[in-house]
Amino acid sequence: MGDSRIVSVIIGVLILGTLGLSQETFSSTFPGDNGKIVFDSTRDSGNQEIYSMNQDGTNPINLSNNAAFDSNANWSPDGTKIAFTSNRDGNFEIYVMNSDGTNIIRLTNDSAFDLEPSWSPDGTKIAFRTDRDGNLEIYVMNSDGSNPIRITNNDLLDFDPTWSPDGTQIAFVHRIDGNDEIFVMNSDGTNPVNLSNNPFPDQEPNWSPDGNKITFRTSRDLGGSDEVYVMNSDGTNPTNISNNPDSDINPVWSPDGTKIVFESNRDGSSEIWLMNSDGSNPIQLTDVSGLNTSPDWQPIVRAVFEQVEIDIKPGSDPNSINLKNKGVIPVAILGSATFDVADVDISTLVFGPSFASMAHGNAHLEDVNGDGLLDLLGHYRTQETGIASGDTEACLAGELLDTTVIIGCDSVRTVPTS
Repeated sequence: MGDSRIVSVIIGVLILGTLGLSQETFSSTFPGDNGKIVFDSTRDSGNQEIYSMNQDGTNPINLSNNAAFDSNANWSPDGTKIAFTSNRDGNFEIYVMNSDGTNIIRLTNDSAFDLEPSWSPDGTKIAFRTDRDGNLEIYVMNSDGSNPIRITNNDLLDFDPTWSPDGTQIAFVHRIDGNDEIFVMNSDGTNPVNLSNNPFPDQEPNWSPDGNKITFRTSRDLGGSDEVYVMNSDGTNPTNISNNPDSDINPVWSPDGTKIVFESNRDGSSEIWLMNSDGSNPIQLTDVSGLNTSPDWQPIVRAVFEQVEIDIKPGSDPNSINLKNKGVIPVAILGSATFDVADVDISTLVFGPSFASMAHGNAHLEDVNGDGLLDLLGHYRTQETGIASGDTEACLAGELLDTTVIIGCDSVRTVPTS
């Protein structure tokens, strides 16, 4: 196995979690990298379907492909699934499908209308709006549809739920005296607080990836037309960023926080547009007959890891490895002025293409390179590492005590087995 393949395998396995490293190691979506955009469209014979497209508007693909009404698409935090609303079984229910439209599963089964699914940032919950108790309320259920729990409970309308990036709060719309306001509450429904406090309707809140801001739709300016606003997450400093006399609605942040995708009729029909997060440089992404509405942006999980320096067989150069040897290979993680090896979680360390654990289950501190700084030395059984003839590099991976992933590689020279 070549150098790049070893590194790719280790990083790939880390991302998939097969090393057993904690999920908190990765920033699941907040922030993430920008993937595809999903949206509703009636371009196919007037029937509303869920489409995906590249972030520049190219390659639109019909994902739902059903004669029913499909809408409200919302990406899972790992970008692999899409929750959505459909009446394909005769009533509006919440469904989930893979990112390519396959494996559609119905999550809710109630005679009421269940709409507007919103994933929690850890992927374990879905918030949604429903009238199953005779009034529009916000519910939260497990991501497999089990254990639906009502978290708002009043005689007024509650809808448009969206989770904060840290999962502790849900922003939503609450109707007071006939006017829609943006509220935020704890994720269990406690402590609701009015953020918008404006006599004009405010709807469709969406958190920025860092959790510091909320974008939303409002008609408070420009003679009553809908505009995209951004405010601080505590409701202060509301700012009009779309500034257009036409209708601009359904704003959603990009996972990296630099863009906002939204719906606008500024060219005469409902289309999907894109602008910078400050409202500059608006670009039209769709331009087809029919309605194109309700965009949502796929997060691409960004792996977070720290590169560390390792020394395979300290004091040896080249680092020759006899593949027939039944013994162990010493591997040191080198300390430096900016890296303290005492911060390494020893129990998570693995080495080589086969992710061998330490032979003796522990490591010890030693200055292996004579620089006056402590290094962390462990030993790995040669036959368990998976190092093969012709390999020129081997890598070690693990976690720090704060769950940051560490990866380090060093050169090796394998002794032929024949």
